[in-house]
Amino acid sequence: MSTHLQSGLVRVGIQYVSLILACLFFQTVWSDTSLCHHAPNNCSCSLTEDELYNLSCAGLGFTEFPFISTTLQMKVSSLNLSNNYITNLPTDCLSNFTSLKSLTLSSNKWVCNADLIWLQDWLIDQKQNNNITIDYEGITCEKPEHLKNQLLIYVDFVKNLMSCVLLNDQSKTVLYNLWDNDNGYDTERCANFCHDESYVYAALYGTTTCICGSIDGTISDTDCTDACTNLDSTCKMTIWLM
Repeated sequence: MSTHLQSGLVRVGIQYVSLILACLFFQTVWSDTSLCHHAPNNCSCSLTEDELYNLSCAGLGFTEFPFISTTLQMKVSSLNLSNNYITNLPTDCLSNFTSLKSLTLSSNKWVCNADLIWLQDWLIDQKQNNNITIDYEGITCEKPEHLKNQLLIYVDFVKNLMSCVLLNDQSKTVLYNLWDNDNGYDTERCANFCHDESYVYAALYGTTTCICGSIDGTISDTDCTDACTNLDSTCKMTIWLM
């Protein structure tokens, strides 16, 4: 075999091996970063050394929790939703983030009403167990006005759950107390319970929480006006008079 032919075969062999290595390299890179294609539009996504993902949707104008595929949720190590216009989070929206180590929710427009009770419970649980690094000090209420700038984790929902009812064509503010029952409530059972406890109003929150309320004359005119004119400050529940 001639020298030229041997060198040609060597060059072909080297090129072939190089091509295989390049394919393997790009296949690995594509495999490692492919889940980022499931990230919400314009969100920053990067791979960590432990093959998890850092996902940042900060400052992108989101008004609600962005859609993130379940596959990516399970692999997210750090999630940043700060500096948006989010007012509420769907119940259990964080349940699939099983690898989460850091969560940033500060500088949003949180409406601290009954819809956020679950989030407060979840944050308290995380803080007690120190499972996830969370910016608790930045998660503050935007509405209602009487809770503005209060830390969500410290809001006393038992004292601050308000709704508005019309009595004799006049708006009245109702305050609520909560009772949980693992066996659950339905409308009739909740109404009967509140009646037995000498409350005038009843509301059902989920399937396990009964909320009983009565008009409280100690509420200021400002708070009453806010609760009865600003829909974001109400309990957003069906209230019935017993």
